[in-house]
Amino acid sequence: MIDDILNNSKEKSEYALFVKAMILRINGNIHESLEMFKKCHLLDPSNIDYLKQFGRSLYLLGRHKAAIDVYDECLKIKEDDWEIFYYKGLSYKYLRIYDEAIDNFKKANEKQKHDCTYIELGKVYTAQLKYREAIEVYLEGLDFSPENPEILTTIGLLYIRAGENFQAFQFLGNSLTHDPENSKTILAAGSIIQDKSDHDAALLKYRIAAVDNPDSAELWNNIGMC
Repeated sequence: MIDDILNNSKEKSEYALFVKAMILRINGNIHESLEMFKKCHLLDPSNIDYLKQFGRSLYLLGRHKAAIDVYDECLKIKEDDWEIFYYKGLSYKYLRIYDEAIDNFKKANEKQKHDCTYIELGKVYTAQLKYREAIEVYLEGLDFSPENPEILTTIGLLYIRAGENFQAFQFLGNSLTHDPENSKTILAAGSIIQDKSDHDAALLKYRIAAVDNPDSAELWNNIGMC
């Protein structure tokens, strides 16, 4: 039906072009979706959604510098859209321009807080080996989303790196109350229990983790150490 509308309108129907572009991208045809979003933008240059999706396709293609240029154009149309800053931050992150990534993630949170922004901001600090800053970001994220298991697990893992196993175990345990089958969390909790020489309890954790992640080298290494 979409193709019929496009043919009848000689590809002048913005809605049909937009829907076709989204379908193409969902199906993995990102290059084709990029061209469709570009046509949408040419038909209505002031439509921020077309331009944002154009930038998103560039990002997915790994064309991060081009994506940043598009998001800068988006900001000329709409300055208070958290998503624009978020995706700019992601592009800078993949370019390893970390200061710009941090700045954009912070701006995204200033506009509107989201779990994903806290998670990505924490990842940037972690990539820079700034574990304390990462922990602070994730703790702030918990104030916004206290039951997010990914944030809870990540804080636990960072505390393990910092050698603070007691704090780590608290956060990992809290995460497991919300997502009891997360193999990464179970494995981390098991490693702390194993460090306390409670091998039987650790093995119970590892058996659960093995169901979802049977090929984990770290898992089988830990089991061997028990």
